[in-house]
Order: sequence, then C-alpha cells, then structure tokens
Amino acid sequence: MKRTTLLFLAILMALTIGAKPVKTRLKISNASSKSKIEYAARHIYGVTQASYDASTRILVVTYDNKKTNTSKVRAGIKKAGYAIGSFATQKSAIQQGQKSERTSPATKSK
Repeated sequence: MKRTTLLFLAILMALTIGAKPVKTRLKISNASSKSKIEYAARHIYGVTQASYDASTRILVVTYDNKKTNTSKVRAGIKKAGYAIGSFATQKSAIQQGQKSERTSPATKSK
C-alpha cells in the first residue's frame, strides 16, 4: 500500500513539473468592474491568476498550458459575457508595451 502511494505521488509530481505558466493579455471592451472580470477569468479551468486594469481595459491572465490553452481562455471570457478586443502572448504583449512607450507623447522630450 505504501509503495503504491509513493508511486502515485511520483507520477503526479512528474506530470506537474512539465507544466509551464503562460501569461497573456486581453483587451476587454465591455468590462463592468475589476472584481467581476477577474472573478470570471479565475474560474476558467487552468487559469492561475487574473489581473484587470480598468484604465487601459487590459486583462492579464496567467494559465497552466497543460490544463488549458489560449482558445479555451478566450472562450471562457466570452462565455462570461465579455467582448475581447485583442489577444497576445506574453512576448508580443511585452513588445507592444515597449512600442507604445516609445510612441507615447508623454515620453517624448520637449
């Protein structure tokens, strides 16, 4: 019995070690409140974190790529009643953020 339990735990650990968290950004066009959109996102299977910035209308979702994927996250957000404007992986989201900082009028020198 003890041996079976140890074997089960070893297999379980091996399966979870390969999981990589993926961070994505979603532009939400109709979010009503920060707490509601974050609650809806966190209740999608595989999502580990969700953070919404109402001023930019950007929802940052971190999920386990072994449990879900970008299509399922999008579908879950849409099912909760929110319209998605854009969807980007972490790498392209970072590039977009750097690009907007360069072109932002606030960062230009006078």
